[in-house]
Amino acid sequence: MVPMHFVAGRAAAGLLSLASVIPLWFGFWWAILGILTLGQTPDASIPDGDPCCSHPDTWGEVVLGGVGGTLLLVGCGALVYIAFRLAAFALQGVSPSRRQTRRVVLAASYIAVILALTLVA
Repeated sequence: MVPMHFVAGRAAAGLLSLASVIPLWFGFWWAILGILTLGQTPDASIPDGDPCCSHPDTWGEVVLGGVGGTLLLVGCGALVYIAFRLAAFALQGVSPSRRQTRRVVLAASYIAVILALTLVA
């Protein structure tokens, strides 16, 4: 007989894996939007009409948007890795190896740093 806490752990891992789809969807498009700012030339005379996506005034803002988008895209990749590890545990019930556990911890730490930088900026 399988212990109930093991079944509950697998169910929670599956739910967390499914719940990561929404942040991935929005994070991916936000990252692409940041990277697309690299294609804009800075122009201080263009008014910022949209509060979401202002036009860059300097080359520094263009580079900052590209770097921010790239960091966010790597964060989305880290979240995909975590989601796949959780899904693998939920479906197979096999605990991850030490290397996989380290990768999950590093991916989660990277996401936490990106979130902290986002809140500070």
